[in-house]
Amino acid sequence: MQYNRFMRRMLFFWVLIGVVLMGEAQLWEPVGGGTNSAIRAMKVDPLKGLLYIGGGFGLAGGTFQYGIATWDGSQWGSVGVGTGDTNCIGGCNPILSIEVFQDQVFVGGQNFMMGGIQGHKFLNRWNGQQWDSCGNPSSPATPKATNGILFALGGFHEISGRATSKIAQWNGSDWDPIADSIPFGDSTASMNAAAYYQGSYYFGGNFTGDQFHEIMAKDGQNWLSLNGGIRGDSWVNKLVVYKGLLFVGGEFTNASGNASSFLTAWDGLNWLNPFQGIEYLAQVQDLQVIDGVLYIVGTHRVFDGSSWSGYYEVAKYDGVDFCSFGGTYFHAVGIAGLNGELYLSTERVVQGDTMNYFARWAGADSVDFCSYQPVRTQDPAAPAPLVTLAPNPARDHITLTLPQGSAVADFQIHDVAGRLVVPAQRYRAGEQVDVAALPAGLYFVEVRMRGRVEVLKMMKE
Repeated sequence: MQYNRFMRRMLFFWVLIGVVLMGEAQLWEPVGGGTNSAIRAMKVDPLKGLLYIGGGFGLAGGTFQYGIATWDGSQWGSVGVGTGDTNCIGGCNPILSIEVFQDQVFVGGQNFMMGGIQGHKFLNRWNGQQWDSCGNPSSPATPKATNGILFALGGFHEISGRATSKIAQWNGSDWDPIADSIPFGDSTASMNAAAYYQGSYYFGGNFTGDQFHEIMAKDGQNWLSLNGGIRGDSWVNKLVVYKGLLFVGGEFTNASGNASSFLTAWDGLNWLNPFQGIEYLAQVQDLQVIDGVLYIVGTHRVFDGSSWSGYYEVAKYDGVDFCSFGGTYFHAVGIAGLNGELYLSTERVVQGDTMNYFARWAGADSVDFCSYQPVRTQDPAAPAPLVTLAPNPARDHITLTLPQGSAVADFQIHDVAGRLVVPAQRYRAGEQVDVAALPAGLYFVEVRMRGRVEVLKMMKE
């Protein structure tokens, strides 16, 4: 249902009244006593019905957990003895990432010991019985699973005793380096996010080189840039696929030429601002799809039709409506869904806040503001393509198949950076287009005919 300006104002007014009457603190309820220090990572194991949390805390629910614990919806559980680092009581080197893969738990961060064993650093694995050091990367690593593959991402240059460049792939028992020749801009570059989108693996982080800027795609053996990437002094925190788009959250602004600030989207061809009238003001900390809804953690304000208002921290998007909810003061850093409940982690305790870094949503359907935001890249009524090309992938040449009754068309070819590599020219049905001189990679063939423009992807081997 589309909200007109009057309806949006009325919705915003009545929700604000509701928040005043209820009190913001009742929207999020403290659960389990929380932790004694910030939670830095959350990951759900849906098969076991557990939420893993990690950080630099020593206590969870008043019991000693040392940096990692589980929450089943009613009580805390232990993961071995966690880091075993008694310094965690006052705050220790935190666990920064958690991934559940093939019934094992992988954790990464600045944890220099696990299970009380010295020498376990940066990346560790829990098999249900014990901790073991997993590859001993040369610097902190982030485990990330997507499309059935587990990656180790970071700024390391060595893992499992072998040289690699920021990324490795788990083979079931060890890590295989897969990127020893990516032209990163400097040795401090790092990766921390991954997603599978439109048949390719996408990786984001903080790296700038001649070709790649904070994000890249891997299609088979080819590394692809994304139309200039994310520009400026920036980095990518999260990648998630939702409603046909790759959403990208992190630290970047449109002042450098990005499509939007802190939250943007890639549709396979172009960058776009996914939400109109929504302005993110600080880095997006988390993106999660929970029960078919996209949740976004990051400070933002909204335009209600006449003015900008609010500094909200949590929003949800169902493909139709973008809704800010949950109040404005929690300094949220992560969100997770377990057994139909929504959980929030926070960066620090705010004065008067009893959450202790961990809370459960208790606001039912309450929202602060909603805006009609239909997906702009999906059109079920879009006409079928007029033109196809083959072979694809191509080596030496391609042939365009035109609609029946058509003999000519105009075409040109661009690379993924938008550069014109084959200038505009006339194509006649049945001809072959020579592409042998093009370097391997992804290209876009733009064909004009019958008043329409078709853009076809072409992979060059």
